[in-house]
Amino acid sequence: MTNQVRPTIFKERYFTTTHNYFFEVKIANNGSKYIVIDQKGKKRDRNGNWESVKLRIFEDELLEFQRVFGKMVDVTFNYLPENNILIPQTQLGAISTNKFLPPVLNELVSTNNWKVFEDNTYILLKLLGLQSAYKFSNNNQAGQADGFFRFNNLAVMYDSTIQPNGILDRKKDQLINYCNRLQSGRIELPGNVVEEFQNANKQVWIITKGESKFLKFVNGIAVKIIGVQALLDIYEQRLKSPIGLNELEMRLAQL
Repeated sequence: MTNQVRPTIFKERYFTTTHNYFFEVKIANNGSKYIVIDQKGKKRDRNGNWESVKLRIFEDELLEFQRVFGKMVDVTFNYLPENNILIPQTQLGAISTNKFLPPVLNELVSTNNWKVFEDNTYILLKLLGLQSAYKFSNNNQAGQADGFFRFNNLAVMYDSTIQPNGILDRKKDQLINYCNRLQSGRIELPGNVVEEFQNANKQVWIITKGESKFLKFVNGIAVKIIGVQALLDIYEQRLKSPIGLNELEMRLAQL
């Protein structure tokens, strides 16, 4: 029985002075797509052949691979968490501490560790008064957002990333996935909780250390970058003066 040749539907190449990289998208026997990454080095083995390392990433793994790889790229180009080296403020926008921030939020402002930023963003949302905020597990959740909250008529799926640049390119597939889940108007949450929000104001937030800005609409769902400083400002304002629930909802929706 001969081996069946998998059809290739896309290919790309990238060469450096030391390595050749070959990228292909193939179709498996069951019809699903997968990516092949083949790295060949110029150091030859005893038989004079190129040394090769081949990696296959299948369709059901791609979103999770993209999530992890994107965070690793952030670490490589923007900070060294082990040494707590700060990302230049020119990349992140103006962020400053204030006397109202408890230690956990001061850490949110100063950290360059993506996991700390992700965890403390959830704590900030809870401290803002969003008691219905849920944090998703990272285990085996391909293309999963970091969390979700429902506040009055506002339903938000959010993702946390320190690096604000290139969001639309780096998270293209994730953003489509988030919007599709919100579009359904129903989401299953930890603890066997089900939220339904057919007629809610649905938004996707990418919470970063950059400046807040609107990105685009996807089927009527607003996709936004939300600067963490904007959320910290609302937190401080709530400590200084009364802000009713309706006003809080309006401020969050208009970020």
